[in-house]
Amino acid sequence: MLVLSREVGERIMVGDNVVITVTRISPNSVRLGIDAPKEMKIARDELIGTCPKIQTGPEDVEHIGRKTIERNRNVFGD
Repeated sequence: MLVLSREVGERIMVGDNVVITVTRISPNSVRLGIDAPKEMKIARDELIGTCPKIQTGPEDVEHIGRKTIERNRNVFGD
Protein backbone atom coordinates (compact mmCIF):
# COMPACT_ATOMS: atom_id res chain seq x y z
CA MET A 1 0.00 0.00 0.00
CA LEU A 2 1.28 3.42 -0.95
CA VAL A 3 0.64 6.03 1.77
CA LEU A 4 0.90 9.71 0.86
CA SER A 5 0.53 12.96 2.76
CA ARG A 6 -1.42 15.65 0.92
CA GLU A 7 -2.83 19.07 1.76
CA VAL A 8 -6.07 20.67 0.56
CA GLY A 9 -5.90 21.33 -3.17
CA GLU A 10 -3.12 18.84 -3.82
CA ARG A 11 -3.72 16.03 -6.30
CA ILE A 12 -2.72 12.43 -6.84
CA MET A 13 -2.58 10.90 -10.32
CA VAL A 14 -3.61 7.25 -10.70
CA GLY A 15 -2.53 6.00 -14.09
CA ASP A 16 -3.05 8.37 -17.02
CA ASN A 17 -6.69 9.32 -16.53
CA VAL A 18 -7.64 9.38 -12.83
CA VAL A 19 -7.01 12.39 -10.59
CA ILE A 20 -7.79 12.40 -6.87
CA THR A 21 -7.91 15.85 -5.26
CA VAL A 22 -8.02 16.59 -1.53
CA THR A 23 -10.88 19.09 -1.28
CA ARG A 24 -11.30 19.40 2.49
CA ILE A 25 -9.69 18.14 5.68
CA SER A 26 -11.54 18.22 9.00
CA PRO A 27 -10.74 16.66 12.37
CA ASN A 28 -12.69 13.45 11.63
CA SER A 29 -12.66 13.12 7.86
CA VAL A 30 -11.02 13.92 4.56
CA ARG A 31 -13.09 14.87 1.51
CA LEU A 32 -11.73 13.73 -1.85
CA GLY A 33 -12.73 14.66 -5.37
CA ILE A 34 -12.22 11.97 -8.01
CA ASP A 35 -11.99 12.77 -11.71
CA ALA A 36 -12.20 9.53 -13.70
CA PRO A 37 -13.62 8.24 -16.99
CA LYS A 38 -17.36 7.51 -16.95
CA GLU A 39 -16.78 3.82 -17.65
CA MET A 40 -14.70 3.41 -14.48
CA LYS A 41 -16.60 1.92 -11.54
CA ILE A 42 -16.12 3.90 -8.32
CA ALA A 43 -17.79 3.18 -4.97
CA ARG A 44 -16.95 3.46 -1.29
CA ASP A 45 -15.67 0.14 0.02
CA GLU A 46 -18.16 -0.03 2.88
CA LEU A 47 -21.09 0.12 0.43
CA ILE A 48 -20.08 -2.86 -1.69
CA GLY A 49 -21.11 -5.59 0.76
CA THR A 50 -23.89 -3.89 2.70
CA CYS A 51 -26.34 -2.23 0.33
CA PRO A 52 -28.73 -4.76 -1.31
CA LYS A 53 -29.16 -2.61 -4.42
CA ILE A 54 -25.41 -2.57 -5.08
CA GLN A 55 -25.15 -6.34 -4.72
CA THR A 56 -27.31 -6.81 -7.82
CA GLY A 57 -24.42 -6.12 -10.19
CA PRO A 58 -21.50 -3.92 -11.18
CA GLU A 59 -23.76 -1.49 -13.04
CA ASP A 60 -25.20 -0.40 -9.68
CA VAL A 61 -21.72 0.31 -8.32
CA GLU A 62 -20.97 2.35 -11.43
CA HIS A 63 -24.22 4.32 -11.03
CA ILE A 64 -23.47 5.26 -7.41
CA GLY A 65 -19.87 6.18 -8.21
CA ARG A 66 -20.92 8.26 -11.22
CA LYS A 67 -23.66 9.98 -9.20
CA THR A 68 -21.13 10.94 -6.53
CA ILE A 69 -18.66 12.27 -9.08
CA GLU A 70 -21.32 14.31 -10.87
CA ARG A 71 -22.54 15.77 -7.57
CA ASN A 72 -18.97 16.72 -6.65
CA ARG A 73 -18.41 18.30 -10.05
CA ASN A 74 -21.50 20.44 -9.50
CA VAL A 75 -20.29 21.46 -6.03
CA PHE A 76 -16.66 22.14 -6.93
CA GLY A 77 -17.18 23.37 -10.48
CA ASP A 78 -14.77 20.91 -12.14
